[in-house]
Amino acid sequence: MHDLAERFAADGYRFPLAVLSPAEAAAAAEQYPLFQARAREVFGSEQRFKAHLLVGWLDALVHDPRVLDPVSRILGPDLLLWSSDFFVKPPRDPGYVSFHQDTTYAGLEPFDGIVNAWIALTPSRKANGCLKVVAGSHRFGQLPHTNTHAAGNMLFYGQEAALEIDPAKVVDMELDPGEMSLHHMAIVHGSQANTSDTPRMGVVLRFIRPSVRQTKGPDSATLVRGTDRFGHFEHEPRPDHDWSPAAIAAFRAAIDRPSALG
Repeated sequence: MHDLAERFAADGYRFPLAVLSPAEAAAAAEQYPLFQARAREVFGSEQRFKAHLLVGWLDALVHDPRVLDPVSRILGPDLLLWSSDFFVKPPRDPGYVSFHQDTTYAGLEPFDGIVNAWIALTPSRKANGCLKVVAGSHRFGQLPHTNTHAAGNMLFYGQEAALEIDPAKVVDMELDPGEMSLHHMAIVHGSQANTSDTPRMGVVLRFIRPSVRQTKGPDSATLVRGTDRFGHFEHEPRPDHDWSPAAIAAFRAAIDRPSALG
């Protein structure tokens, strides 16, 4: 772990890092369908973003030192969670993610102040559509993107980076349940469809230094470690209990902001 920051700066990613036990990952995976069932009751639809504002099990995960310690080695002692995002591919699901950079629409600057943590709740393999990154592509700066709106693309706009992908540079970040990968916000990444009978279930946590700014307008984030001496983001409250009126109100206030990637 001593060279984590240096290797991350050079390659734009690190994996695998063990953060949860297999039993803890399995328990979280069991919570996911229960969460979505409740979301359909409350909001009329399933929810991907900002679920840590609604339920204690995910709030505990985003504050877990096993998750935060590796991120702090890269970003420093003060951390904000900008967004959480479920990425789930059921068995034989045709959904895929085209190669793109998250920086294209996030509005956050500077890019080096952001780390994405992808935590596997079920096995994440090539066969069921694990995350793929183009090693070193975080050093290319912001690339032009085309909005393809292609069928099956899990991205809002089906955005695709204008980059000729060298297959030798593509890394399949396969993970066991409870393992985490870290990737730079500007790295070119994507994933294929799930062609297996095994679901691929994970949650992405997007951490930022408090010095990072949002260029798209007022935004909010959760202070998960240290202090915020900058005040660029409104602080989001932790849920007092699952699905409480206060938690639902905080979620509704946050979900329309840029940190919900809307």
